[in-house]
Amino acid sequence: WAICDTVCFHLFDRTPFAWEKARAWSTSPREFVKRAGFVMMAGQVGRDKKWIKSHYDIERDFFFLWLDGKIHAYSHGFFEDDNEPLEVGIERKFRYAYNACGIQPGHRVLDIGGGWGSFMQFAGEQGAHVTSLTISDESERTMRELIRSPGLTGCEAVKEHFLEYRLPRNAEPFDAIVNLGVTEHLPDYRRT
Repeated sequence: WAICDTVCFHLFDRTPFAWEKARAWSTSPREFVKRAGFVMMAGQVGRDKKWIKSHYDIERDFFFLWLDGKIHAYSHGFFEDDNEPLEVGIERKFRYAYNACGIQPGHRVLDIGGGWGSFMQFAGEQGAHVTSLTISDESERTMRELIRSPGLTGCEAVKEHFLEYRLPRNAEPFDAIVNLGVTEHLPDYRRT
């Protein structure tokens, strides 16, 4: 199994050994989320839902006024120089996460905190089957509309907090889990 380094850097110290710590801490993505959930759960779900509702559940057109025109993401990006446009840095970050997690066409990917569906779209266009979690009504609506786009038929948007999410019975396990920027949007960053 693979887990993207951004999850590791948020849950562990920011060292090059974060990946190895995550691998040693659990044997599968499901076990990782289960163990992380017990560490972080104490009252966090309710606070996160309240915060995200107050932040995201306004008209998405407001966000689309100032987000880049192509990707609609506003977490960190990977830039090679100061003059690169936002969408180039963010697309580079998505490509890095995709490759770091070893995602291949046909792989099942859990995207924690899907935002406006930008990573789901990127990975879906590469042939991955992405389940993107959100706790925002506007985010869910936007992602469901995006899923109707060609090439994203294997993707889905689920309105559920990642600490409460359970795979449907008899579902295939995920091949990778990504968390690209959701943690820093929560009000209690250190506890989350």
